[in-house]
Amino acid sequence: MPSHASVRSTRTGTPETLWFTRCPVPTATGIAADRRWLADEFAADGITVRSLQDAAPDVDRRTHYTHALPGLFREGGNVPALWARARGERTRLIGLTWIEERQAILVRPDSPVRGAEALRGLRLAVPRHSLTIDFWRAMALRGFEGALASARLTLDDARLADVPADGHPGQWAAEL
Repeated sequence: MPSHASVRSTRTGTPETLWFTRCPVPTATGIAADRRWLADEFAADGITVRSLQDAAPDVDRRTHYTHALPGLFREGGNVPALWARARGERTRLIGLTWIEERQAILVRPDSPVRGAEALRGLRLAVPRHSLTIDFWRAMALRGFEGALASARLTLDDARLADVPADGHPGQWAAEL
């Protein structure tokens, strides 16, 4: 297992390296890093700014989800942050952004399902990954919960079916 071998601090406890990580979508962090704004800002204090995605093999990339790397800040969804905090990591929320998004429940073209109310009693496929934190599963469950609620239903009104989602080489490459 990779370690935190490349994480060092000065005598004052200030990290020599400030790590950032983000999801593979356009973010303010990505733009600031690309334009070297982060590197330039912290250079005066002797702090190097590095992307977790570009780190050497001895840095544990799972910290994108676990938040266990000292000096790491992460721009991404809330599931890993909530999970890490619940497990005792000293992670802190320092800002929020809102992204307009749409979610859809897909059915076959020949399906009689035309609205959320028709989901009552049906099997809903929920992905199951062997990730440290299965945020895809959490997002799918939240999506189903919202769709069902729009028809005054709950998750108990449908049958959830776990669908193994591992085994696709490279599927997470863009994430890390």
